[in-house]
Amino acid sequence: VNTTGVLGWTTDSDQSTAEKMKVNDLLWSATTSSVPYDHASKSTDEHGTIKVPFTHAMSKFTIVLVAGDGFKAGDFESTTVTLKNMTKTGTFTAPSATVSDPTGIVDVTMYSDATDAATAKIRTYEAITVPLTELTEDEVLAVIENAGGNNYEIKVTKGILGMSDPILDNN
Repeated sequence: VNTTGVLGWTTDSDQSTAEKMKVNDLLWSATTSSVPYDHASKSTDEHGTIKVPFTHAMSKFTIVLVAGDGFKAGDFESTTVTLKNMTKTGTFTAPSATVSDPTGIVDVTMYSDATDAATAKIRTYEAITVPLTELTEDEVLAVIENAGGNNYEIKVTKGILGMSDPILDNN
């Protein structure tokens, strides 16, 4: 219906389940020619595979917690991770694969993959965000709450920004 290929997209702050996270994703694909498909005349084995090439238009953050020294299995059972100050809305132009007009700020509760939280020593947290979020060195990127009864902040570093770090470079 949208012939311009321009779409406004807004992300939700609550991405605490797989379903809540997935609805924030936006996929785009170049226009392709029609694929002939005659379901009624072919057996299941003859249908083959229809491939639809697409690109994720959104950004994805992944944070992995590992229970090391001082932690034990189950310490992440009630842990939540929240991304701070993420861009809420953007304008996506599919023909040029560009994002523009980042607006609004939202804190995003991340989804955790733990299948057995009582025994898990590793938990992965994920969230889908609008690209173009401004990250500034030393600002809080995420807050980890109740990791073994403790709270932590992850701050933006030169490494996260892809910049050289003199300490890491031994300079």
